[in-house]
Amino acid sequence: MQPAINNFAGHGVRTVPPAKGATAGIFCTFPQAFLPKASQFFSEFIASTLLIFVIFALKDEGNVGGAKSAGNWFPLSLFFLIFGLGACFGYETGCVAVSVFLASFSVY
Repeated sequence: MQPAINNFAGHGVRTVPPAKGATAGIFCTFPQAFLPKASQFFSEFIASTLLIFVIFALKDEGNVGGAKSAGNWFPLSLFFLIFGLGACFGYETGCVAVSVFLASFSVY
């Protein structure tokens, strides 16, 4: 019995986007074919910058904005932050869920 992906792509054949019938996108994300390298860089740079600045703002005990800091609301705030970044920037270069997840633990 062989894996179903072999029935689709062929035995031991894995192709990457933008090839027709690309199967590598199942296992990881790839940028859109129409996006130049500079746009890919700035998309990731802006998303990462927003992530870090908002996490710092949420964890800052001296932040006297709406509340003292995120406090018990930090996990829910972090969820909405990651969801929002993934929804806004995920289409262009792929959602970076793993790196965002790991970055979120660096503040503890």
